Amino acid sequence: MILICLEVYEKFKNCKLAIRSSNLKEDSSKNSYAGYFNSFLNINSKSEKKIIGCIVNPASEVIKPGVIQHLEGDKFQLGEINGEETDRIKNLSKVLEEAGFKAPIRPNIKGDIWLKLFGNLSLNPISALTTSTLVKICSDADVRNIIKNMMNEAHAIATKLGIDKPFDVERRIEAAKAVGEHKTSMLQDLERDRPMEIDALIGSVQELGRITSIDTPTIDTVLALTKLRAREAKLY
Repeated sequence: MILICLEVYEKFKNCKLAIRSSNLKEDSSKNSYAGYFNSFLNINSKSEKKIIGCIVNPASEVIKPGVIQHLEGDKFQLGEINGEETDRIKNLSKVLEEAGFKAPIRPNIKGDIWLKLFGNLSLNPISALTTSTLVKICSDADVRNIIKNMMNEAHAIATKLGIDKPFDVERRIEAAKAVGEHKTSMLQDLERDRPMEIDALIGSVQELGRITSIDTPTIDTVLALTKLRAREAKLY
């Protein structure tokens, strides 16, 4: 099994080249969390056969090129787009678990992806703006209110799009706080002069708000500030 994981801004031609050079079969599943929910909004039955949803939960930091420090978590949540427990997803789960990971098969992977997005949408840009870790962000009462507003705006969009996923904003924030002194990927990108995934994590949700006629005042404000911060660093 070969997993190809790319940041959103990386060229997908690199992924295609790797697939061709590895002689994968045409029916090989494409497992990617880049872009999170966008690929799951309008998928037909034919495309479903080529995609397996996956949520990567481990927290890690890039210490230097080629050196990754794992901080917390070992779970990779899997799910077919239609929620079925197929043979291929059972096999994938088995392979990951035999390698030492937790790989539960989820019946509602779309909802689960949105649940993770609620955190990435808010915690990533706020950490980049403040240069603070998750525990510090989630422990500050004023900042916590901003996080709540962003999450609730995104949840309203998800509900409008028909995503059925129970959501407790306090519980979601506490889960992020429990990770501890962890720098989000966006803060790590800023500190290492790498392109920041602003459009994928925040801009896309703002756009969906426009499409669904859901107001997103807090998301709009944080997005504007994050874009300016990234432009000043020449990373956007």
